Amino acid sequence: MADGRLSYREEVLRLLLDKARPRFGDCELQFTGLVPQARAFSELENGRLDLCAAMTDVDRERRAVPVRYCLYRGLLGLRVGLGLPETVKRLESVDSLEALRAVRLGLVQDWPDYAIQRAAGLQVVRLANVSSGVARLRLGGFDLLPVGAVEADDVALEFELAKVWRWGLIYPTAFYFFVSPQQPQLAERLKHGFEVALHDGSFDALFGRFVEPTLHAMRVSQRQLFKFPNPLLPSATPLGRAELWHPLLGRLQPSV
Repeated sequence: MADGRLSYREEVLRLLLDKARPRFGDCELQFTGLVPQARAFSELENGRLDLCAAMTDVDRERRAVPVRYCLYRGLLGLRVGLGLPETVKRLESVDSLEALRAVRLGLVQDWPDYAIQRAAGLQVVRLANVSSGVARLRLGGFDLLPVGAVEADDVALEFELAKVWRWGLIYPTAFYFFVSPQQPQLAERLKHGFEVALHDGSFDALFGRFVEPTLHAMRVSQRQLFKFPNPLLPSATPLGRAELWHPLLGRLQPSV
């Protein structure tokens, strides 16, 4: 498996494998470390990697098997801007789509968010990765790095960046485990584990312990949110299963 930024992802994986054990038996985990997303999907497709965790899009679901249960219950589509303190102070006043389109955003080129935000008509600077992107941010190459609200605290702390508090972006998306096409039984194991964990409440408990405190700290319900479509969202996304998505998404009133 390609490791993710947050230990939460590993905890979810361990939970699903545990819940699936009575039906599928034991399964050994071996983490490969951080792998760029484009490379991860290439290795999934070729069978050199069994599993990774990533945001979905049409191309990714063509190349690997999606386990269509969003680890973050749709909340990675809610993006918070990070930047230098003086820039964040200046941009807190953004309150219209016109003003937002004057802000230069930096996104890693192989993230689906890059294409989603460009399609929305926003100014998006292409980054190779987060670390080199933050270096460009400090040199004035762009204004804000928009990251998921559920991981904004971690990223801001790691790179000593300030957070925008008054507004954010939102678009529908999902963050899944993806499995190599050569490992169909692993995909079935994870699907079964997720159904069991949803039914017995253990996934909700894990989500509440790891994710809800960060969500609360980001004051999501108090923000002005700019809503955009996601042209990369696959039609098979299970938007009709309300239990898979966070209730907050239905209560928010985006601005556009």
